[in-house]
Amino acid sequence: MTDTLSCDLLVIGAGAGGLAAAVTAAYHGAKVIVAEKADVCGGATAWSGGWMWAPRNPLARADGVDEDI
Repeated sequence: MTDTLSCDLLVIGAGAGGLAAAVTAAYHGAKVIVAEKADVCGGATAWSGGWMWAPRNPLARADGVDEDI
């Protein structure tokens, strides 16, 4: 990649917190770039369906989801 991008705010992670920060900053006039490593946005919020997500909870572990914390 030879292009250079510039921004006022670089948000790492497109979960609920990152997207809230990005939208708020953009609303106030900042040029924002959101970087996400996953194929989809949402982070832990996508796993939780929008509810509170507690890593390594019994339901997730029973389903084979074992997160590093």
